[in-house]
Amino acid sequence: MRVLVLEDQEYIRLLLVVLLRKLGFTVEAVAGRTEGFAAFQRVMPDVVVCDLAMPDGDGFSFIKRVRSLTDEAGGSVPAIALSTFSAPNVVDLALGAGFNRFLAKPVDIHRLASVIRELLGESRLMDLP
Repeated sequence: MRVLVLEDQEYIRLLLVVLLRKLGFTVEAVAGRTEGFAAFQRVMPDVVVCDLAMPDGDGFSFIKRVRSLTDEAGGSVPAIALSTFSAPNVVDLALGAGFNRFLAKPVDIHRLASVIRELLGESRLMDLP
């Protein structure tokens, strides 16, 4: 299973990479929206984990661009939005833009794993040590 992570804060990006790899995923991680779309097309991930606020654009525009693709090109890939702003209107905006789920930062890795399992229909991902 391939996960694409878009996160501009390096320490959060690296933490997500390490923890998701421990769960058995192959992880590609990038710092921004522009780099993220190129990685998306190259990797064809099974799930996307995307910060909403990035310096080169936001996660809303990223997911709208992904959702404009055909299913064969990855347009229906499950996607999880991450943000430190978790007010109901932000959650609604993220879901309305095309994300399947929203998680507030700081991210609880067990909750993230549970959401990934749910979105992928995978019941037996390796547990965290």
